[in-house]
Amino acid sequence: MYNVKKSHYYFLYEFILLGLVGLIVDLTVINSNTRMALIAEDGPIELPSAIGYFVCLIPLLRHKEANPKSLFCIACVLMILGVRELDFHA
Repeated sequence: MYNVKKSHYYFLYEFILLGLVGLIVDLTVINSNTRMALIAEDGPIELPSAIGYFVCLIPLLRHKEANPKSLFCIACVLMILGVRELDFHA
């Protein structure tokens, strides 16, 4: 049974999973020119994925119960992935 206090997180996980599955299905159905325009460098999918990495940092940094050292390591990985997605590696 879902914990009442954390059940809204399960709804959020299901919503994100359905969105990703829908995006994958859409990308397999549309023609190749449109697909390449969507997934190209500086395309419309790149910026929301970078924003997603930084949005994940917010609840992670607000979480006080876990080990601070492991939270810092996870936050660094998320920050590096977000910065790389914004092409700071180039």
